[in-house]
Amino acid sequence: GGPRPRRVEGELRDADVAAVACGNYHTVFVDRGGGVWTCGLGKGGRLGTGSENNRPLPTRLTDGHLHASGRRVVAVSCSENHTLACTSDGAAYGWGSNRFGQLSGVANGAGDTWDGGGAPGRAHHMLPRRVEAAVLRRAVVVAVAAGTRHSVALDVEGVVYAWGDNRDGQCGRRTDTLPAPVGPADGFSPHHDPRRIGTAVAAGDRATLALVEVPGALATAAVYSWGF
Repeated sequence: GGPRPRRVEGELRDADVAAVACGNYHTVFVDRGGGVWTCGLGKGGRLGTGSENNRPLPTRLTDGHLHASGRRVVAVSCSENHTLACTSDGAAYGWGSNRFGQLSGVANGAGDTWDGGGAPGRAHHMLPRRVEAAVLRRAVVVAVAAGTRHSVALDVEGVVYAWGDNRDGQCGRRTDTLPAPVGPADGFSPHHDPRRIGTAVAAGDRATLALVEVPGALATAAVYSWGF
């Protein structure tokens, strides 16, 4: 800590770090081999280590689901109480709080624990688990963004998906908060030009942003936003 930049210590000094993400209470690192490291406050499973213990120094995650069959993590995002990752085979994973369905409402698996709040059947995920939604299992996810109480993903075709807390419209839909594409029926209509696709997503406290453009063309980018 402190006002002056310092190198992160511990075993991470020997890792070839390729990406970092910082939440309110924890930090996530990805090395060039696709390994994931976390540190910070562990309450609610936001570190993905299988326990709620705090980790003052980065700890490499060893969960078999995240790295099975040569799978590598290629992108991460973290917010106040949950973490998202996407892997080299196009799958979306999450861990930490699922109180508002930001991990898609899947619960009661190994490594889960009931959080005492939110809707029945939604639990903390103490270990990384794939986002269990048919629409995402059919997609090749290339980017993820974690909001405070919701989650966003982008697939290789440029389709944007959102799920979790939607009380302020941050999922881009009027009702259902399970993972689903955000599309023209919701007011998100980049496909007035059929060549235009989503290329980046970001999620904040109660809002979501998407960048859309025509691949390879100049001056075609537009930013869409929804939520509060």
